[in-house]
Amino acid sequence: MFNIFKKPKGNINNHRFKNLSIDLPSNWEYEFEHEDQQACYDPKSQSTLRINILQVTPPKETIDQTIQTLTANIPYITTSKGLLLTNSTYFDSLEEDQNITLVTWRLINYKSVQVTMAIFTYTVLTADKNSTKEKEIISFIDNSLQSAVLM
Repeated sequence: MFNIFKKPKGNINNHRFKNLSIDLPSNWEYEFEHEDQQACYDPKSQSTLRINILQVTPPKETIDQTIQTLTANIPYITTSKGLLLTNSTYFDSLEEDQNITLVTWRLINYKSVQVTMAIFTYTVLTADKNSTKEKEIISFIDNSLQSAVLM
């Protein structure tokens, strides 16, 4: 039987960066920008997904206060892996005379003394952000984050 919710494996690779495992399109290329950051992109596109992995020790607070601090009070869900995933946020900016939009998510593993946080920032030309292709990519990233693993 055909399952419309099953991801087609031919176009997706499980990508690993540090202690993160996430499904991303198989045609994307990857570049290390520095020790804790990686850029992922479709070579046929001007958009880029940057992944930053941080290890932080939260201040001594209640668990609710810690979650508020880590999520920056952005609404979030708890993924099936028990991680916190903030809703995407959009920020318009100007870079090298180009109007760009930054779409950002936080994926947080907060269940140990040292918290691991992955910050994902998808940069897209503002003129293209509402195109069908870019909306599909943003939705794909959001869905992939919901099943990602972060140790």
